[in-house]
Amino acid sequence: MKTVAIYYKTTADSYKSLWCSSFEEGVNKHSNEWQAIPVKDGSVIESDYAFVFNYQMFNDANKPNTSLRRRVIDKFEPTGKIFYSDGDVLISYCDYNNGQDKEETISGLRYVRIPYGHVHPLKGCKWFMDPNANIDRWNKIKLDRNIVVKDYDLKNGDYILINLNRGSEGYSGEQKNAADFAIETTNILRQYTDRPIMIRLHRATGSYGIKDFDKLYAWSTSGVVKDVRIQSKQLVKRHTQDDGYPPILQAIRNSYAVITFASSSASPAIIEGKPVFVTSPNCYFYDMSAGQLSDIEKPNINLNREKWFIKYANTHFNTLDLSSGYFWDIAKRMI
Repeated sequence: MKTVAIYYKTTADSYKSLWCSSFEEGVNKHSNEWQAIPVKDGSVIESDYAFVFNYQMFNDANKPNTSLRRRVIDKFEPTGKIFYSDGDVLISYCDYNNGQDKEETISGLRYVRIPYGHVHPLKGCKWFMDPNANIDRWNKIKLDRNIVVKDYDLKNGDYILINLNRGSEGYSGEQKNAADFAIETTNILRQYTDRPIMIRLHRATGSYGIKDFDKLYAWSTSGVVKDVRIQSKQLVKRHTQDDGYPPILQAIRNSYAVITFASSSASPAIIEGKPVFVTSPNCYFYDMSAGQLSDIEKPNINLNREKWFIKYANTHFNTLDLSSGYFWDIAKRMI
């Protein structure tokens, strides 16, 4: 009998523990071979595999849930026998921040990725995908969540939008400073285009976000660059610009193209018919990149979006997929 320890205390939010209980229930649907062991305190136990609510870069002793994540990761990541829940790459399109988080999680309208081994593909991350994956699952998700896929349009767009990761803090940003990335990217773009550039900072406004904003605001208003503007909550808060941080879909729809290091906030461009340029090979939608930054005026839009939608729909799972055993039926064959 193989065991999977489910670490409930790796999230501090009660409704998010539904992902843990659903994972546990689904593993136990295969009880002839597998046993899920719920761990509901702060201990780290012996088991064959582990599941934590999310990845954690640093051990913050002041936050018991994230500290526990890191301790579990330290134990299991060397062998690669660890599962994580991770965000939906279309979270910016589907607007989960509507006060119905728990209800959507229970009903199956909320989806997550479940990386195995690591969260970065170049470090061994494995995505689980039904071997019989087809477009049907995407069509259902698209209908359930009112997703409208648009044709590519290169004729309209007020600016090139650079969507930034969360400072140097988020693991998807690989500790690359967001402000530095924006400046480097802008300098490269200016070799190939004179289009206006809009730099959009992450919605989180921690100390790192304030530092990034201060650096970019000083740089963009110094006169050393032309036609570069910023979208940031700090503009609204400190410079009373009411339009300083419009909704992400509005920002994407008004753009000519979208650029990111690895922020999921850029992924709605795939649906909106905007070329997206992705610079990190670890990014989930790197295979939808329209080329190098030097291709900004001639982006490749002959990309197989249907193939990407199939990949998306069949590597994202809801609580019903987990609790029914559907996910584990796929995963157990691949680990």
